[in-house]
Amino acid sequence: MSNNTKIMLSDTELSNVNDTSWILTKQKITEKVFELMKLQVDFLSAHGKSLLGSFAFPEIIASVPRISKGENYLGLPYVMLDYPAVFSKKEVFALRTMFWWGHHFSIMLLAEGSYKKIATPAISAGLKKNNENIFICVHDNPWQHSFDPGNFKDTAHLSPHELDAILAGKKFIKIGTRYSLQNWNDLPQLLQNGYTILLGLLQ
Repeated sequence: MSNNTKIMLSDTELSNVNDTSWILTKQKITEKVFELMKLQVDFLSAHGKSLLGSFAFPEIIASVPRISKGENYLGLPYVMLDYPAVFSKKEVFALRTMFWWGHHFSIMLLAEGSYKKIATPAISAGLKKNNENIFICVHDNPWQHSFDPGNFKDTAHLSPHELDAILAGKKFIKIGTRYSLQNWNDLPQLLQNGYTILLGLLQ
């Protein structure tokens, strides 16, 4: 009996398993997310070097965009763009754009190793001048992407001392911003503005 219970469907589940429209709609939305990500690749390819400024190291400029998708980030589908991005065992620099179903679009800038050392003074100074809708990771794992309070803190609510303590206390820096899915039609420009702001903090 217990085994049968595990496979029984609720009324909602039974309705969904007989309905093709929602899964076809999901596929169409995912295709549009990929197209949106490709637009961001075009923008970053054209403007990335100037946006990176003094951080336009050859290996970062030469990096290749990677768009990936999955079905289970905390139970929900996602699409990610890593570009520009450099990954190695000790050195990481990544500008990650993420669509998370039911939540938001986000941009996260991650720097580890020598990239973190170079970026820290500029990011510290920059966030003390402009911290609107910019969050900083306080989690020990840089690969957690939710904006829950245990993972990201709003930099607007941090004192300069608290900000510097976070920057100094981790082997990586991760800052991010997010945009409501309700603003879907404005997302191309919003994301491009976000890249400009986050990469501008490196200067």
